[in-house]
Amino acid sequence: MADAGVVEYAGPVTPGRRPCRASILIGLALAGIVAIALSARVYSLGKQALFLDEFWNLELATGRGSLHLRLPSENLLTGVPRTTSLHGAPPWTAVWSNMDHVTHPPLYSLLLRGWIDVFGTSDMAARWLSVILSTAAILLLFDAVRVHNDDIAAALWAASIMAVAGAQVELAQEIRPYTLLLLLGLGAIDAIARIERFGTRPGRLAALALCALAMVLTHYFALAAIAGLITYAAWRLRSRDRIRVIAALSIACLLFALLWAPSMIAQSLSLADGDSWLRVDEEHHLLQTVRRLAILPMLMLFNPQRTASPIIYASSVVLIIPVLLLRRRPQLLLWIAWFWSTVAAIAAMEQLRTTRHLQFLRYTLLATPALYAMLAEIVPPAPPRMFAWLRQLVPGTVVLCCVLSLPAAYYPWKPDYRELAQFLDRAHETGAPVIFCSSAGSSTGGAEMYIGASHYARSYPWPFVMVETRPSDDLLAQLRKFPTVIVIAAPSGLMASDLFPGATVDRRQLVPYLATLERVRNAAPANPGAPP
Repeated sequence: MADAGVVEYAGPVTPGRRPCRASILIGLALAGIVAIALSARVYSLGKQALFLDEFWNLELATGRGSLHLRLPSENLLTGVPRTTSLHGAPPWTAVWSNMDHVTHPPLYSLLLRGWIDVFGTSDMAARWLSVILSTAAILLLFDAVRVHNDDIAAALWAASIMAVAGAQVELAQEIRPYTLLLLLGLGAIDAIARIERFGTRPGRLAALALCALAMVLTHYFALAAIAGLITYAAWRLRSRDRIRVIAALSIACLLFALLWAPSMIAQSLSLADGDSWLRVDEEHHLLQTVRRLAILPMLMLFNPQRTASPIIYASSVVLIIPVLLLRRRPQLLLWIAWFWSTVAAIAAMEQLRTTRHLQFLRYTLLATPALYAMLAEIVPPAPPRMFAWLRQLVPGTVVLCCVLSLPAAYYPWKPDYRELAQFLDRAHETGAPVIFCSSAGSSTGGAEMYIGASHYARSYPWPFVMVETRPSDDLLAQLRKFPTVIVIAAPSGLMASDLFPGATVDRRQLVPYLATLERVRNAAPANPGAPP
């Protein structure tokens, strides 16, 4: 006898003319959604320059690890490879063992390495991987909703929302692991939905276990989502299916521990300090976390300004209504469990570590498909005459609002390292050193500017040095031997006049919010015996 609340599969539909015609229409609708999603993600794909995280992921994919952070400061360096280039890079097997100074496992870096081996390391080529992963995830969401709820209309609406949601488009245009995590998470949900409806089969259990294993090999935050799936399986599945699903997920976690635990221990220092930039010193931190939680559904859909009207807090109703409807709509439990297992873990981390993780949607991107599914299913299907129009109106309105707000997803501010590289290509003279001056109190600013400049500059390689405070007299004496020197100073960093008083600056350019660029001539003092 089936457990209470479990949806029984009624068997295959007898093929006929109408179902065939309906299948064609559904296929055309889904193809249209995918085409819109792909167009939205490809539009303006290469307009903005890469930023630090994207450079860093490319660097990890070359197998060099975080080379830009291992370079010694206050040393004139020569012959350093372009860290984001495959030229002279180690083999792909080196990626697994070179995940230093980062806080995530290597699966995305390995996948990215295979991609750039084929398509190259240009901005557009590397970003296309995220476009493909994000678009493919829409198909898995459609199938999961269709199978779980036996509702084609809800599945199409959920896919439509995901196709045009600003958060999905923005993160699909970045070289980051979050779209891969999203795709694998939806693969796990789809496997659970099929097991619940059709029963366990070796293929479904294998798909579930492999998706779960790949999730935690992509990002550590996936552990919270897997805990949500275990909770759902324990609550909703039949006894035999329940045991098999929990065993499959447990085996995936055990394999992860066997494969990656030693490396995770080696990353422990990075894991401890990896969120230092997210730490906050704010009054009523718990209330601030609740505020960030309240606007989260709106951010998952429309990407509004954080200082927008208080109407954005109205989206918090989406967090409450599905829970209130759960008794009458038990099929919502899958999406509720997935959403809250992910989001609650991030909220708890905020409290334990006094951070602002919820402010950055990438950390909760894994929960977004659950929100889209709940919006598509939130209006009950019966009685049909009364609610039929409302079932289409709610998700239809959401899709329309997503489309109207989509332009905001394309141009979030990012530093333009291409301007820095263009200055170097115009002003640099053969053999001249480049000095990267970090902002006061920042030990990584010089390294960040170096990886961005070297990625885009055609004139690279050049000798360079990274400094945070005034260099030693020996280093300054070494630099003064060159006829010209390029100084790239981050905001509040040392300028050419601080390093070479009295020298001639014959070229200067400001890249807003990034650096001041100066070419210095006659760096040596007119009187060699005079103090610097």
